[in-house]
Amino acid sequence: LPPPPRSGLFPSAAHGLSDRFAAMIKNPIDDDKQKQIEECITSVMGTFAKAYPMAYAVALFNKVKEETLSTDEPSEYQLEARPEKERSTEPLKTGFLTKEGAIRKSWKKRFFVIRPDYKVEYYDKEETYKSGGKPKGIIAPAGYWVSTDLRGDFQKKLEKAAELLKVDISDLPKPKTYPEFTFGLLHDRRRHWYITADNQAEFDAWVDAFRQCCRNAQGLLDQERVAKEAYYAAFDKTREFNGYYDWWNFEGTETENLTDLISRKVSRTVLDDVLSNLDVPSKMKSMAQEKVESFAQSLIGSAVATGWNASSSAIKSCRGSLEEKVKGAVEPVVKAQRDVVEKITAAISDKVTPAVETHVAPLLGKILPILITPLTRAFEKAFDIYLNVIGETEKTISDDKDRAFRRLASEVRWSWTVRPATEVIDAVADVLSTLEEIPMLRDLSTVNGLLNTGKQGISELLDRAAYTFEKTVKTLVEGGADAKDAAGQARDIVLGKFKHDALVKIADSIKDMLTDLFMPKIDESVGEACRSAIEPISAAVPDAVKEFVDPDAMMSDVISGFISNVVAAAVDPALPKSL
Repeated sequence: LPPPPRSGLFPSAAHGLSDRFAAMIKNPIDDDKQKQIEECITSVMGTFAKAYPMAYAVALFNKVKEETLSTDEPSEYQLEARPEKERSTEPLKTGFLTKEGAIRKSWKKRFFVIRPDYKVEYYDKEETYKSGGKPKGIIAPAGYWVSTDLRGDFQKKLEKAAELLKVDISDLPKPKTYPEFTFGLLHDRRRHWYITADNQAEFDAWVDAFRQCCRNAQGLLDQERVAKEAYYAAFDKTREFNGYYDWWNFEGTETENLTDLISRKVSRTVLDDVLSNLDVPSKMKSMAQEKVESFAQSLIGSAVATGWNASSSAIKSCRGSLEEKVKGAVEPVVKAQRDVVEKITAAISDKVTPAVETHVAPLLGKILPILITPLTRAFEKAFDIYLNVIGETEKTISDDKDRAFRRLASEVRWSWTVRPATEVIDAVADVLSTLEEIPMLRDLSTVNGLLNTGKQGISELLDRAAYTFEKTVKTLVEGGADAKDAAGQARDIVLGKFKHDALVKIADSIKDMLTDLFMPKIDESVGEACRSAIEPISAAVPDAVKEFVDPDAMMSDVISGFISNVVAAAVDPALPKSL
């Protein structure tokens, strides 16, 4: 780690606030505190470094198993999922915007491209993009939010600062003036982006587009299935090992998530002591805390980047040999996994069952009525959306089928299209946060994480409907039907399947929401006892399959299954019988 600056913690007035505040605080992170921070980094990264190879091996095995072993389990869904290889690579939106620079603060026009994975690229000119050139920059919008009233937001910050500092607001810097049609892409801890559109119509369209990106973007840079599953599993194990069981949205890159986790531990174990001894007026404590934590995070980030790059590079370098080993061990590993799951279930059921009956079952009667009616209404709105977009597709399908299908696939993914449905789900947030019996719901990120499950369900169902419509039309046309007649027949076929699948998706969404919500409480209650109970099972796993069998992860799956079964027993009778 680089040594912290000794002259002063805040060399400039961050976010435009008072220079006097920056000058008042000397760096409180001395050598001893820096050593403690380094120990936190070593501890967390050490846990992750052990968990990641195991998680990677298991994720790789699961992939190979699906590719080599057929499953006879029928899907409850009638609509077909679009295969990954058939997903469009066409950008969701392109166009020119003017962006403020990070360092010089000059404004330059750039050609922006929103990719299908909701990452945002910008190029120096449109020709660079069209010729396959490298983007000037990339925005990873996971965890950001869009502000359309920058002056108002800054004014609120100044008013709060004036109150804390006990000064007249006129003594503080004036809010910065931005060009008309400017919006901000903001984050609690990362770079702010300020972007200007050419007119009101462009402003509205791009604001909506960026909001969709913020909601749907995946933070991890490596979206390859095995790498992503392995990271999630290893990260969850690492944070639980360090005592964090709350909701985690994975709103940053691989490095940023690990940095945030270590920062939380540093805040709890090191910075609380630093801040309690900070020699500043009590009214300035909150501002001081923000700056001290930001400084500590900058120290953590560079060390984490080095550690993550080493772990990632090492595991990728041996993927080929590991995959060959997996292919030759599928059947014995599957047998070993089933055996371990059966033993874990028997070992922990007497602990988990009463915990679920105590912490989950009594609360379902309070939370289910809040979720079921709005989710049902939201999926009814999604049904209306399907009718509208298919109606528009029917008008143009005779001219160019492939173009009509591409437009349909893009349309059902667009936030403006699905907004009437997602707005119904958004309205549930305030009601959920009032449930005093469930303390986890007081955290806005937990509530938003739960509701995003419902929103993603709507998006997935609409995409299934669009893909099934496309396949049905193509089949009918191949059989000799006219394109427009085929579209009408396909529309009616998909309608019935949509209504059936919507009920399945409502049930699945609620089960996933509540299982995720209650899992931390059950783990907190009986997790340690369960981990002790499975130690002999872990030790007995044969060496030949040990690297592909993760008893800890299997235990979590078993506990999740217990919760899901109790939730399902309450959800299924309460669901509507038809849409």
